This record gives sequence, structure tokens and C-alpha cells, in this order.
Amino acid sequence: MIEQTPRHDRRFHYRIILTISILFVLFSSFVAISVHDGSNLWQNFLAIQTSKDPLTTDFIAVGGLTACLCNILLIFILDLILLFICQPGTFGSSFFAVFMHVGFSWFGITVLNSFPIILGVYLYARFTKEDFSDFFAIAVLAPAMGPVINYLAFYFGLTPWLSYPLAFAVGLFIGFISVPIAKNAANLHKGYTLYNQGFTSGIIVTIFVSIIRFFGYKPDQAAVLSQGEGRPVAYAYLFFSLVLIAISLLHDKENLSSYKELLQDSGLNANYTQVFGSDVSMLNMGIMGVVAFFYVILFRGEFTGPVIGSIISLTAFASKGKHLRNTLPIMLGVSLAYILAGKDPGSTACLTACFLGCSLAPLAGDFGIIAGLLAGSTHAMLLPNILTVQSGMNLHNNGISSAFVAAFLVPIFAAVRRFRQSKQA
Repeated sequence: MIEQTPRHDRRFHYRIILTISILFVLFSSFVAISVHDGSNLWQNFLAIQTSKDPLTTDFIAVGGLTACLCNILLIFILDLILLFICQPGTFGSSFFAVFMHVGFSWFGITVLNSFPIILGVYLYARFTKEDFSDFFAIAVLAPAMGPVINYLAFYFGLTPWLSYPLAFAVGLFIGFISVPIAKNAANLHKGYTLYNQGFTSGIIVTIFVSIIRFFGYKPDQAAVLSQGEGRPVAYAYLFFSLVLIAISLLHDKENLSSYKELLQDSGLNANYTQVFGSDVSMLNMGIMGVVAFFYVILFRGEFTGPVIGSIISLTAFASKGKHLRNTLPIMLGVSLAYILAGKDPGSTACLTACFLGCSLAPLAGDFGIIAGLLAGSTHAMLLPNILTVQSGMNLHNNGISSAFVAAFLVPIFAAVRRFRQSKQA
């Protein structure tokens, strides 16, 4: 095991990542403005902010690539301001949450629906007299429930003077209760899914959707996807991933041998920034970004908003438990399930399930390749039902699906392991 990198060194390297991230967003915006017409930008931006926002709503299709990137840039700036104000002690752990927030701002999270939920988490910290910086990750991950805010504000059928305050109040409530629920949610899956906040969001959204359905409301879940407009940004993110790899290897060639050691880690309750250092963590993040890009190319998929966001999310958790050895079995298991069912493995639904389903990486890392294939296939089959139950209002629906898969499979795999060990003894 590698000694923990000094705190100032980790902060230095994550400042590099922050700088590159800003450059990535600015470069993507330049690409969007150069390639696409920026007329009616304000109207397109408002269309994104007031969209129905279910899971299958691609902001590139709703408002165009330029307006979509404006939404992402504002969210990124918001997160950087929060990071600067909070200065959380576990900087690496907090930064993965920023990546997740930015990733999902391609297809469901907006500045408008993030604010009340983040404020709700802050109010919880004030109410319990705890440090808000301890809940930073929850604050920027909980907006995955943003579609609930948009639905209540713009599509619930009430007049604006009732719907807007109602949506804001519900957002505050969601953020407030997210912290205590998240603290206890890990007891079910024991850390075998990395998306604990996704499981938390799934619990809250399932109850919310059940309530409004009981009173006769049925949220619309129609898919809205773009067709190829996101490819320039995908290439920009490929470049970003290659830069991460280059920075790591140029700083210290020994990082490659350290990366090989990282690949032996299961990913269970992992924090690669603290254990292996920021250099190796950057290398792992870059490699996962490159692999995800070519995975889409392999299956001839489209770089829609959800696909790009899922790739960014996959990269984010490369600092918190994901790597090639424990994610490829999950991805292949999802794709295999689609192929056996006669469905398109290059579809947005399959690709997002591949990348976000890698929340089950610790399961594959701990129990092996076959277990990972089974977990990925099970996740692919369970996910559409989770989506139906939650009406697409939980953007982290992979979190609750993977938690159920882990709760179902881990005891079975553990029993098989104990049986084999007893036979060998």
C-alpha cells in the first residue's frame, strides 16, 4: 500500500484538475459557438431551465449544444464557489461529487433546480449545528432529484404563485432530509455500490412519485434525445482525459507501477486520492475517460447528453473505487444482456446503464469477473423497472438499481465464497 500523499500535494494536483476542467468547459463552449448557431441563446437556456427534466431529457435536444453548455458552465462555477467557501478536508472526495454534478447537468440538473436542494442541505447543517463542508458531496449530488422541482414548478397544473413556492419548499425539504437518509442508506448495500446518494435519492423520489400518483397525477416520461450534436464535446473530453494521463506520467513515471497496484484494489470503500495520491488518481481517471469514449465508438453509439454525462460520471468515480479491472465486467454484462434480448447495445439506454452501472464496481472487484458479468446483466434488466417506478425523476436511478442488485447478489456470492473456503479447508 502506498503512503498517503501529503495534503498540500493533493491540493496542488487537484488545482491542476480544476484548471483543466475549466479549460474543458470553455473549449467546449467555443466549439459549440463555432459549430452551432448561437441565436436565441437566452430562450434556449430558459427552455432548459423550465424543461420537464426526466431522466431521458437530453438538454442538447431541448435547447441546443450552446445553451446546454451555458447551463453546465454555470453549475460548474456554482460548485467551484462552494468548494472555495467550504474548503472540505477530503478535497479529492469532494471533487468527484463536482464531476458528478457537472455530468448530470447534461440531462436533468439545472442551476434552477439545484439551488433549493443545496440550500436545504445547508439548512440541515445549520439546524444540527454541524459543518456544511462535511455535507458538501451530498449537497452537490442531491440535485439528481431536480426533475421533481421542475415538475412541481412548471407541470403540476397549479398557478405560478402556488407552484413556484411549492417547488422551492419541496426542494428545501428534499435537501434537508437527504443528509440523515444518506447516513443510513449504506447499511443495505454495505458499500458494494458506489452511488450511496443515488440510493438515497431513489428512496425519496419513489415515495414522492407514489404520493402524486395516488392522487391521480402521472408524470410524463417521454424520451428526448439529440442526434450527433454532442460529438465535438465528446472529442474535447477525450482530449481532457489524455491530458490527465500526460500530467500524471510526466510528473512521475513511477505512477504507472502504482497504477498497476491500484488495479488490484477491489474498490470497496476506496478513496484512491488518499491512498495512492492524486497523480495515480488522475491517471486512473484519464484512462477511464479514454476507455469510455472508445466503448461508445465500438458499439456505434451516439454521444447524446446522457451518454456524455455518464462518461463524466464514470471518470469522477475513478478516484473513488472504479478502475478497468472492476468496471469492464459490469459494462460487458450490461451490453451482453442487451444483445441477448435483441436490443441495441449502442443505444443511449444501454450505454448509460453501462457507465453508471459501474457503481457496482466493488462487487466485481471483490468477487471476480463472472460475478461482475452477472451483476451487470441483472442491473440492465432491473433498471427499466426502476425508471418506470420513479418516472425518471431520479437522475441517479442507477444508484437505487445497483443497491438492489448488491443487496440481492452479495449474500449469494459471499455464501459461495464461504462454501469454497470450507471445502479447501
